[in-house]
Amino acid sequence: MEKSIPVLINTAREYGFLRIIPLTDLDSLIASSILAKNLNEHDIHTVVNLDLKACLEADEPTILLNIPKPSNAKKYCYQLLVDNKDSSLSSYIITGLENYWIVSDYDKLLAILAGIYREKDLGKEGFKGSEKKFLQELLDNDKAEIDFGFRFWGWKKRSLVEMITYTLIPFLPGLTGEYDQVVSFLKKIFNTDDITGLNYSSIFLEEEPERAKKFAASLYEALDIDENIRKTILLKLIGFTYYFHMGDTRLESFETLGSLIIYESLRHDSIDILSNISIDPNILYNIISLYDHYIDVIANEASHGIRLWLNGKKIETDNIERPDIYVDIIRSLGIQEQKPISIVSNGRNITVARELLRIGKNMDHVIQVCDELQLCEI
Repeated sequence: MEKSIPVLINTAREYGFLRIIPLTDLDSLIASSILAKNLNEHDIHTVVNLDLKACLEADEPTILLNIPKPSNAKKYCYQLLVDNKDSSLSSYIITGLENYWIVSDYDKLLAILAGIYREKDLGKEGFKGSEKKFLQELLDNDKAEIDFGFRFWGWKKRSLVEMITYTLIPFLPGLTGEYDQVVSFLKKIFNTDDITGLNYSSIFLEEEPERAKKFAASLYEALDIDENIRKTILLKLIGFTYYFHMGDTRLESFETLGSLIIYESLRHDSIDILSNISIDPNILYNIISLYDHYIDVIANEASHGIRLWLNGKKIETDNIERPDIYVDIIRSLGIQEQKPISIVSNGRNITVARELLRIGKNMDHVIQVCDELQLCEI
């Protein structure tokens, strides 16, 4: 049975308890955390459980977020399947919760990140769904800013060579993670041996639009992948960037989202933390600090892994324990195949449950081959 938000809340109130089982994409993890925190704050004991088998054993209300219901699920196992072309699952849940309670600005910030992750803000218009409303609220309260330009991770914060090297989504084949290649690229197009002073203003100024066009054309030619995918990358790379103010902290949207993407795959159990991210902004701050420590190594390893995958080889990894980051990168390139994206970690070839569901495996099979953290051996 599928539940709407009002029926879901009424059921949880009746029993005083709710178990949430999300998929391991960031939107579902953020949505589960927002839902759990808000229900707990209103005296409905709520837990997030990542084990898909829980729906076969639970005698209490259990909701599957964007997961189909298995054939032999218990009576109180429900599903919430949302296919909204304009908004993320996180935003859908907040919109439902706001009919009952006030939802925090921090939760709305997280929902905006989930919307970016779901690519709901591409194009000149930006967001069209609930994220647009949440963003306007933050803008009206001086808690957000909007800028237009290239969506490199660390826009207006890092040097140009760092921005290009560290941008994993959209992935830039031949440049992402390839510091020396980026240096050579910049030296060539700027006709200089000194690139230390190059930053966002070197490639984008509103009063000089030709500067951005020339850079975009050079970048297009430098991408080491076929023409159609190059066009997709550029369309995703140019657009709005958002800045959020939380106390004395200023967060840039794409680098903040990037920190979550990287953190998720650093350890096999990182998703336990991400499924609680709504509880305390300090969790987000700690993840961002880890990002600064790991981004150089992970960008380089991801670059090597994507090259292997594009050449039909297995991705063998040293620092990445979950394949989710590769799932997200390859999804952003639009080249997913009818086989699950996987990595070889500690001698095991593993994928994640959401990949098996994507290629059409039924839920009963997925439950059999996946562990309590939705890692699946293939």
